[in-house]
Amino acid sequence: MKLIGDGETLNPPAIPEFESMTVRWPVKSKVPVIHGRWKRQPDDRIEAIYTASELAVCLMIAAIISEQETMK
Repeated sequence: MKLIGDGETLNPPAIPEFESMTVRWPVKSKVPVIHGRWKRQPDDRIEAIYTASELAVCLMIAAIISEQETMK
């Protein structure tokens, strides 16, 4: 990034990416989870652990599943 008038190019510090996150899905959610990294809560919600890239892929898959179900 170059700031006007400073004559130098600055390199902003990289934003650290989180290693994992826990998501609690509502009851009857149709979302993919990673084998061995999820559990069903007493209230039937699903608690799953994802990395950012895993969650992105799982959300894309969930969107495809949802789209196919609305076509039926």
